Amino acid sequence: MPANPFKEVSLEEIKKEMVALSDEIFANPEVSGAEYSSKKAHVKLLEKHHFAIREFDLPQLETAFIATFDSGKPGPVIAYLAEYDALPEIGHACGHNLLGAVSTGAAVLLSKLLPSVGGKTLLIGTPAEETYGGKILMVDAGLFEGVDISMIAHPDSENRVSGESLACHEVELEFRGKASHAAAAPDKGKNALSAMMLTFMGINAMREHFTDDVRVHGIITNGGAAANIIPDFTKATFHVRAASRKTADEARERFFDIVKGAELMTGAVASLDCLGRPYDNMNTNRVLSDICTACMESAGMTDISRDTVSKVSIDMGNVSHAVPAIHPFFNITDESAPELHTLAFAACTKTPFAYEQMFKMAQALALTGYKVASDPALLAEIKEEFKKS
Repeated sequence: MPANPFKEVSLEEIKKEMVALSDEIFANPEVSGAEYSSKKAHVKLLEKHHFAIREFDLPQLETAFIATFDSGKPGPVIAYLAEYDALPEIGHACGHNLLGAVSTGAAVLLSKLLPSVGGKTLLIGTPAEETYGGKILMVDAGLFEGVDISMIAHPDSENRVSGESLACHEVELEFRGKASHAAAAPDKGKNALSAMMLTFMGINAMREHFTDDVRVHGIITNGGAAANIIPDFTKATFHVRAASRKTADEARERFFDIVKGAELMTGAVASLDCLGRPYDNMNTNRVLSDICTACMESAGMTDISRDTVSKVSIDMGNVSHAVPAIHPFFNITDESAPELHTLAFAACTKTPFAYEQMFKMAQALALTGYKVASDPALLAEIKEEFKKS
């Protein structure tokens, strides 16, 4: 393998294209499932670099696509995943404009190297990470079949190796009771709000009996109509998370038991709906992660944190149970670090420092793919770990 495989690649030109792509998506934020112009911007750049585009007419995946570059020689299929949905009102406060540009840039960079070693590279456009988890639907649809490794990198306040994430169930809960005058005839009613409040109290009482990794949190979205009416209907949404899918499933069953108790105490009747497919925990492939971390260092990224603990849930977790996968993070600010999902974080994605980090991360991901494509023994080691995990 050459010491500098990018020697013949027009790096500055590709960097300019990545910056333009990120800026275009930042200027036209689109929420989950409606990322039409963002998808078009990615596809336009990939077609310029001779990728073949496959689109889908599947429910909730209209803004998904798979772009393929085939070297024409046998070798592994290496996938980079792009997110490009924004948040309501605050736009790209999660940095998906940069994230998508990193993945697309990495795929383009790798496409310049693969003719010498063989294989295919894919850019998989995955919608709705912020809501229903487009990657989960794509895994269920079999769209990752045939992929050997998959990679994605998220903007953050530090450079960090791929690590853990929490499995997550999203549950919608309704209680239906019986309305009555709250002062004149409270005994005639069945209070749906009391049932909901008892559910929250039951969750709080159960916290000391959950393992430390479990998180259960929710909001009431409908709490009744007026203070002088016994509420006959309430509604809430909950997230039940844990470090593994098995523990999350167990915590969800305990949550369901709490709801049954609230029914018995109030006479209100509960209705539970598990929204969408559960998010799996991230199953980081350590062999692949170690290769990527070394490539991040080669690309000039410093102070890479080895902390693998994370308390968020990501739909990349489901991908990581289908194919070997990693999800590292890259720092986009050289100043005090704002929190994700804030306007301050969104502003950080439009700085020269962020653009430089974005390009370094793209090079690191491309170099990771190149190393795997160049060494069948590495791929075998990655797959052996995945099989065991």
